[in-house]
Amino acid sequence: MPQLKDWLPSSEMSVFKQTQRMLATQRQVASLLPYGGKGLQVVRWDGSVLVLFAENAAIATRVRQQTPSLLKKMREAGYEASDIRVKVTVNEERAIKAKQALMSDAALNSLAQLADTVQAPELKDKLNTLLQRQLHQR
Repeated sequence: MPQLKDWLPSSEMSVFKQTQRMLATQRQVASLLPYGGKGLQVVRWDGSVLVLFAENAAIATRVRQQTPSLLKKMREAGYEASDIRVKVTVNEERAIKAKQALMSDAALNSLAQLADTVQAPELKDKLNTLLQRQLHQR
């Protein structure tokens, strides 16, 4: 059965080989970390400097703390690594959703009573807007 590399033009073969090497490096780095490299992505490996993207600052900090032992393990595995650089990347797919706090029925009733008794038109409008928003979220 033909493989993908059999269909690639020779000019694109180097890209294919680079991708294979990058995936192998990704697997190797993941195997050397105690948590399996979750949240990390190898983005560049030039033979001496490894650049990783971390999903968040906590993962980046954890890897930076483990850099000396990771470098040692990589050297033992045959990689001639002299440095590891970790950068935090923004993942748009994991954008933080706005919190939507829902009021209890008792709170809504109290708010409605307050809105009925308030004389200031601006405050009354704001209270009614809040009530409408809460009712719409249910």
